[in-house]
Amino acid sequence: IHGSLPDPLPNLESLRVLNMDKNKIEGTLPDFSRAFPELRVLKLSNQGAVSKGGLAGPIPESLANLGFLKELHLSNNVLSNTIPPE
Repeated sequence: IHGSLPDPLPNLESLRVLNMDKNKIEGTLPDFSRAFPELRVLKLSNQGAVSKGGLAGPIPESLANLGFLKELHLSNNVLSNTIPPE
């Protein structure tokens, strides 16, 4: 899969796992909390270096609104800020 994630994301209120590791997604992270309020696992690691595409920019503070989130995988991207506290 390549390209950017849509913003806003489509509403998938029952989605619990989003695993898109090892793709070629680029751009910034959208607000997952509105579209996927039941999300428990978010895997977006290994999207590639920014020079070749990949996720970059700030980690959205809205991740803190995902009350059910247990696993967050964002490694090997070029993201800034810290992961928001619970």
